[in-house]
Amino acid sequence: MQKNLAKRNNRTFKLLFKVWRNISPKLRKETYFALFIMIISAFSESISLAAFLPFLTLISDPSRINQIQFSKFFLNLLNINRPTEGIIFFAFLFSISLIISAILRIFNIWFTSRLAGRIGSSISSNAFKRTLYQDYSVHISRNSSEVLNPIIAQTTQTIVAINLFLQLCTSLLISVSIIFGLLIIETKIAIITFLFFGIIYILIAFNVKDRLQRNSRIFLEESNMQVKILQESIGSIRDIILNSIQLTYFENFQKVDQSMRTRQANNIFIASFPKYVIESLGIITIAWLAILIDKEENTNSVVASIGVLALGSQRLLPSLQSIYSSWGTIKGRTSSIQSILKLLEQPMPNFEYKNSLKPYKFKNSIKLENIEFSYNEEKKILNKINIEIKKGDSLGIKGASGVGKTTLIDIIMGLIEPTGGKISVDGKNLTNLKYLISWRKSISHVPQNIFLLDASFYENIAFGEDKEKIDYVRAEKAAKCVLLDDFINSRKYKYNTKIGERGIQISGGQRQRIAIARAIYKKSEILILDEATSALDYKTENQLMKNINNIGDNITMIIVAHRLSTLEKCNRIIDLNKE
Repeated sequence: MQKNLAKRNNRTFKLLFKVWRNISPKLRKETYFALFIMIISAFSESISLAAFLPFLTLISDPSRINQIQFSKFFLNLLNINRPTEGIIFFAFLFSISLIISAILRIFNIWFTSRLAGRIGSSISSNAFKRTLYQDYSVHISRNSSEVLNPIIAQTTQTIVAINLFLQLCTSLLISVSIIFGLLIIETKIAIITFLFFGIIYILIAFNVKDRLQRNSRIFLEESNMQVKILQESIGSIRDIILNSIQLTYFENFQKVDQSMRTRQANNIFIASFPKYVIESLGIITIAWLAILIDKEENTNSVVASIGVLALGSQRLLPSLQSIYSSWGTIKGRTSSIQSILKLLEQPMPNFEYKNSLKPYKFKNSIKLENIEFSYNEEKKILNKINIEIKKGDSLGIKGASGVGKTTLIDIIMGLIEPTGGKISVDGKNLTNLKYLISWRKSISHVPQNIFLLDASFYENIAFGEDKEKIDYVRAEKAAKCVLLDDFINSRKYKYNTKIGERGIQISGGQRQRIAIARAIYKKSEILILDEATSALDYKTENQLMKNINNIGDNITMIIVAHRLSTLEKCNRIIDLNKE
C-alpha cells in the first residue's frame, strides 16, 4: 500500500521537477535561497522547544535547576545559580526564539509566494513563446482552447501547486525539526504521538489519492470545454441572437461550469478536512498520555514534559496538516501541470538570428514541381502541380471550393510542407530554416478570414509594429490606395478611431480593405490575395485592383478568387480544376 502511494507521489513530484527544469537559472538560485530560509526557520522551532522545557520545569520546581541536561551548558556558561535568574533567562530565550521563528516563517511565506509567482510568469511566458514558434501545421491541427486554457487558467493552477510545494518543503523541515526536539525531550511519547498522527495521515492520503487525480483530470477536461463554449458563443453571437439559442449555450456552459466547480470544491474539502479530526484526536491523545505516564515519576516533571509535548503538538499538527493539504492540493492539480508541460516541452527551433534576418530579395522565379499534398494520408488535395511564377508576374488562381487553392498558397508561403514534390525560390529549396524565415518576411498576405485588432486604424494597418514606431504617413497612403481614406477621415477620431473586436464596428468590405492596406504598408515584393476582395462591389474592386497594380513593377502578385472580374488584370491564370 505504502509502496503504491510512494510511486504515485513520485510521479507527481516528477511533474514538478519537469517544471523546475523549465525555469531560469536565476529563479533556481532563488529557490535554493528559499530552501536555506526554510532550514533556518525549522532550526528556530527546535530552539523554541528546547528552551520551553527548562522554563516549564523551573516554574513548576525551581529546585531542579541543575538537573536538566540541556540547561546546564547555558547556566554554567552564564554563571546562573539562582532559579529566578534561570527562569528569566529561559523565558527570554523561549520568547526570542518564538519571535525569530515567526519572523522567519512570515518572511518565508512572503518570499516563496513571490517566487512561485515569478516561476509561474516564467513558465506561462515560455509556454506562450514555444506555442507561437510552432509550425503552422501544428496550429491548424489543434483547437485553440487546448492552448488558451493551459496558458491562462492552468498556469494559475500550476503556480498554486509550486507555491504549495514550497510550503510542503517548509512544513516538512519544520516537522522533522520539531520531532527531533521532542525525541530528545521525551522519546517514548514523541515516537507514539508521531506514529499515531503519521499513520492517520498516510491512511487518509492512500484512500483519497485516486479521487484527487480523477477530479483533477475531469476538471481539466471541463475547463477546456468551458473555454471552447465561450469561444464558440462569442464568435457566433450573431447567429445565436438570430436563432434565439442563448439558452442552449447558457445551459451547456452552466452544466460544465457547475461540474467543474464541484470537482474543485471536492478537492479542497479532501485537502482540508483531516485538520479538524487530527486536532481533536491530538488533544485526546495528550490527555491520555498524561494519565499513562509512569505514576512514580515526579509530578512536576510530568507536567513539564506534557507541557512541552502539548506545545510541540500545537506546532507539529499544523505542519503535518500543511504537508498533507499541500500534497492533496498538488495531487488535485496534476492534470493542470501536465497540460502546461505539454506546451513547455514543445520543440523550440533555433531563432538566434530571427530578428536580424531581412526580407528575401526575390530575383527570378518560384518553381513548384510535382507538388502533392494530403492531410493524414487521406485523398490528395493537390496532385502533381507544376507552376513557375516569375518575378513581376500577376498570377491568378481559380477553381471550385475544396480544390486546394488556399493549401497551394500556404505551400508557396512556406507555412506548410508539401507531402510530395518540391518548391524552390531562385533555385533554392525552401527547406533551410534561415532561408525559409527570410522568404516568409518578403511576403504580404491577405487571407479569407481576416483578423483585426480591437485598436485604431493606424495600429491595424501597421499590424505588429509598436505604436511608437508606426509610420503614420505610410499608413495613410496605404489607406488611400485601398479607397479607405475618406471613410476613416469621416470618423470622429479619424485614424485613431478604434474599430472594435474583430472589426465588429465596420463592414465586411472595409475589413477586407484594412487587411489589404496592411499588406501594402508592409511594402513587400510579393503580394498574395486569397479571396481578399470578395466583399467588395465590382466598381470598388476594379479601382482598388488598379491602384494595387500601380504600386510598382517589381511587385509579384498571386491572386486567388472565384470571380473572373477579380482576375482580369492578371497576365496568367491557372485553373486548379484542370491541373
